[in-house]
Amino acid sequence: MDESETSAVVIPPFIQVDPSLWFHTLESTFELATPKLIAEKKIKYNYVEAYLPANIATVVRDIIIQQNKVNPYEDMKSKIIERCSESRNSTAAGRGK
Repeated sequence: MDESETSAVVIPPFIQVDPSLWFHTLESTFELATPKLIAEKKIKYNYVEAYLPANIATVVRDIIIQQNKVNPYEDMKSKIIERCSESRNSTAAGRGK
């Protein structure tokens, strides 16, 4: 394959205050990858795991260690969004006291 036909995938920085937005942006990045889009679930999962900030990786440590073999990307995505939202909501509730 000619090197001019390939491009590096540039993963956007994680948006801790809005992980749903980060995943949306990440999925757009996967679609732009050339020479072919990134559609394989395991490859998407590997990108997410590799680019997660350490403080977020610890939030989903159990998911990383005991990876879902059927759909690791969707499992990781849903858990990050769920757990970061819980954390954000509990922090906001604590400030309201």
